[in-house]
Amino acid sequence: MKIAVCGTYSSGKTTTSLALSYLTGIEMTHARTMREILPALFPGKKLEQCMPEEVVELIFHRMIDRVENEVKCGQKFISDGASIQEWAYCKPRILYGMNPAETQIQDPKILYGLKTFGETIDAYGKMAKEYAKKHYDVFIHLPVEFPLAEFLLKLQALQWLRKVLPGMDQASLPPGALLSEFPTASP
Repeated sequence: MKIAVCGTYSSGKTTTSLALSYLTGIEMTHARTMREILPALFPGKKLEQCMPEEVVELIFHRMIDRVENEVKCGQKFISDGASIQEWAYCKPRILYGMNPAETQIQDPKILYGLKTFGETIDAYGKMAKEYAKKHYDVFIHLPVEFPLAEFLLKLQALQWLRKVLPGMDQASLPPGALLSEFPTASP
């Protein structure tokens, strides 16, 4: 049985994959992250500094890494992540830019590059989805269970409290006490 566990960052892919592997005895596999591949391909660069064509190179290296690791496992594995991870990672960057934290992009050359990048990512997405259909017997998608903006607001509030209240240790509080106490961000 070939099982893929897919979802966004911090959705619980690794935890779920490890638990499934432990409970079933099926070997877990994964691909190196883009940040792990990055130093060999583009020394000294951060992922946020990569140009679209560099991100494409990273996603292809990650896909090759994933396929090689899955093939080594034969017909039984649990994949922490799936072939469509990179497509899901890159698709929003077509709409919001390579680094969504930056301001809106105005430069026509960059916008044209993003259009080409978008077409390349769409083509990659077709191939990755086809691979997933053909090569995984079970596909588990873990949805994000919290609004990201709300989570970040609570995390910032927690970090602020730690500065204001020296010596405060979250471990001395009931689990989730601080995170459940803060107001949520309004949309």
